[in-house]
Amino acid sequence: MTKKEDYISLSDEALQNMSDILKILAHPLRIKLIFILAQNPATVSDLLKILDVRQPNLSQHLTLLKRVKLLKTRREEKSVYYLLSHPEIKDLLEKINEITKEI
Repeated sequence: MTKKEDYISLSDEALQNMSDILKILAHPLRIKLIFILAQNPATVSDLLKILDVRQPNLSQHLTLLKRVKLLKTRREEKSVYYLLSHPEIKDLLEKINEITKEI
């Protein structure tokens, strides 16, 4: 059981940051992106081959994930690779998946 002190010690800023990340993750395509990028960094072209989405839509989702610092980019010559800033986010999503199977 969670003690009252456990959540009271979280600052309003920390709670807001957590809420922002959870809101950003609350889309099936962004969850797919996390799982794909957890395996290997990928370019937009790579991701377009895997996913059935249009480029502007994909770019919008990548931008949102990057804005909350879940993704970062790496440039190699003319290519820009997207990769997870925090690979442990995949573990969180896997845990959520386990919970949803039990509900």
